[in-house]
Amino acid sequence: MGTDGDWGGQITKQLECSLHPDASVRRPAEGFLASQELRPHFSLILLQLVASDSAAGHLRQAAAVYLKNVTKRLWEDFPEPDRLGIKSSIVDVLLRANPIVRKQLSEVLALAAAVEYPERWPDLAPSLVHNLTSAYSRSPPDWSSCQGILETLDALFERYRFQYRSDPLFLEIKYSLTHVHDPLLCFYQTTSASVLKGSMGTTELFIALEGVRLATSIFYSLSWQDIPEQIENNLQEWCKLYLCFLQFSCEPVERSASPTEPTVIENIQVLIVDIMEMFVTKYDEEIRPVLEEFVSAIWNLLVQRGTQSRYDELVTTGIRFLSAVCKGPYFELFARPETLQQICERLVLPNVEIRDEDRELFEDSPLDYVRREIEKSDTGSRRRSACELLSGLCVHFESSVTEAMSNYVASMLQEYSADNAKNWKLKDAAIYIVTALAWRSGTQAGGATSTSTLVNVVEFFSSQILPELTIGQNGGRSPNPMLIVDCIQYAIAFRNQLPKESLRQLLDIFVALLSNKDQVIHTYAAVWIERIFAIVDVDPQGRKTPRCTVEDVSAILVPLLQVLAHRVGPGVPENEYVMKLWLRVVTVTRSSFQPHAMGSLRHLATVVVAVSSNPGNPNFNHYLFETIAAHVRFACVVEQVHSFEEVLFPPFQTILTSDVQEFGPYVFQILSMLMECRPSVHALPPTYAGLLQPLLGAALWDRVGYIPSMVQYISGYVTRSSANISVEQLTSILGIFQKLVASKANDQHGM
Repeated sequence: MGTDGDWGGQITKQLECSLHPDASVRRPAEGFLASQELRPHFSLILLQLVASDSAAGHLRQAAAVYLKNVTKRLWEDFPEPDRLGIKSSIVDVLLRANPIVRKQLSEVLALAAAVEYPERWPDLAPSLVHNLTSAYSRSPPDWSSCQGILETLDALFERYRFQYRSDPLFLEIKYSLTHVHDPLLCFYQTTSASVLKGSMGTTELFIALEGVRLATSIFYSLSWQDIPEQIENNLQEWCKLYLCFLQFSCEPVERSASPTEPTVIENIQVLIVDIMEMFVTKYDEEIRPVLEEFVSAIWNLLVQRGTQSRYDELVTTGIRFLSAVCKGPYFELFARPETLQQICERLVLPNVEIRDEDRELFEDSPLDYVRREIEKSDTGSRRRSACELLSGLCVHFESSVTEAMSNYVASMLQEYSADNAKNWKLKDAAIYIVTALAWRSGTQAGGATSTSTLVNVVEFFSSQILPELTIGQNGGRSPNPMLIVDCIQYAIAFRNQLPKESLRQLLDIFVALLSNKDQVIHTYAAVWIERIFAIVDVDPQGRKTPRCTVEDVSAILVPLLQVLAHRVGPGVPENEYVMKLWLRVVTVTRSSFQPHAMGSLRHLATVVVAVSSNPGNPNFNHYLFETIAAHVRFACVVEQVHSFEEVLFPPFQTILTSDVQEFGPYVFQILSMLMECRPSVHALPPTYAGLLQPLLGAALWDRVGYIPSMVQYISGYVTRSSANISVEQLTSILGIFQKLVASKANDQHGM
């Protein structure tokens, strides 16, 4: 790695400056480094700095991070000698690096290998495997080197999990397995024997266990696309080792365990369960001889684990595995009534209850809680996994499972009735159980489209859900706001099944809940109302009619708008779900909204002014401007165009003069719509002409997101006020459209 020493010193100095907290020092250094990235030897100097024992630790780490980032962006543009130099030396540097730097170099290697391996880097896998074999064959084994090599192999092969199936991919995996499989299995056997014997020192034990975890992850990656011949031929040996680790516990590891973070053993077990789930869903014939052993081992593992959050990933992964088994061809493993009973009692019931972590999120981060629940981003939670297992059991054992769980639900509701303040969690769990039992098909966006014939969702709503919702409407006090929220969630899930004749009453209830001061409750109420307004019924002749008519909406429109104005405004948390409801109200009522349009628009204009100073929530901002656009589209009559312009021009001009880039496209879109609302015989106000000239400059057209709305604005202006366009402006307009037509990415806007 021969390099220019003076230049190397300059790079080192600028790298140091790029870490400086003062922007006036940091930014010039960043600019210098960026300008040197493709200069010959630049990447080699970084690698040389990483390898230097005399360099400060923070500089070596910074060099490794910079090398990783520049490799990710520009590897194929590196000079060929630089690429050859990195490939020839990075493994040696990696093996001598400390763990933090080694992690970065492993990613550098994986990024380069994604392009080079195996055709232009055929000796990579053989070199890594040779070093691995040498490291664990020593006496005593060099566990630290083993870990570094395995980290690199893991990073190298992890991409196999996410790539599309193709012949070149399978050839690459086959090439990798030819060199890696046997040494990897040998490492696993040797290390497992040492670990399970219990004779290792604590430090060596933890490093060796991390090596086992990495080797397990490598196996997972190599078998993800298809089960290779090498793995299939040795599957019994792999499974024997995996079963040992599913039953393994270790006192030194337990002593150092955190109540919130999984131990390395639990991380190994999670990977093994993931592998077994993969085999059940993709390679069921190959795993059939040992499946019952794994079901038993994973079952025992789950029932022995407590409620501490350190076990969450293991428990949810294990439950997901059992769900896959009960949905697949080997569901008969669960056919015995006592087996179903134990699953319900020992897995479903304990894990479906609300947890302290859920309550903390509810209280501390209300909108994060809403997003997690509404958008179902909690797929890894115990509760969600338990419900999925219940739904999976119902695929083949619906009658038995529904009967057993119905008894538990009845008992829970009875205890709640006896002391609702103390036992509200039981009713909350019962609602989740009934939802899981009843749901048969549907989507989160569209709600349930079919339900179980064994569960009367409407009767349960009337007897158990509606009374809780009515408490809030009548000013009563609920045992807990989380119970109200889960009642609303039930109503959201089964909104398609609710009788139409009850909608007027329910709309009154939910408008009242929208007034609730609890942020999660009023957000859920907004979601329910918005989704009810979106339901469209289709009759046998294929005719579509909205579930809620304009008359239904108009009956609650005044109180609904009053509440919305209270929930959306300057100084109020930006709630995209409430804003989306406002948009839905305008699009449903359309011309019937016209009497309320000006008051609504004035309020929204104040919100635009507030968010323009510091744009934050992009979803909220999107629905805000779409709501304003809906006002113009559906509620702006000719007589009111001037009034609309008087309200909107001031905040829009502020946005454009302040160059709030996030909002520029919305402004031009809405102004174009206002132009279209004006009679063609009327001249446009001077404000429109004043905006035309800035649009004819080149700067704004470099912003790709601006192009559609600017084209719409110019087209509208030409149509409405062509007589006021000068020759110079016309020439500029023609030049813009000619440039658009010549662009493959934007030609549709110039046609």
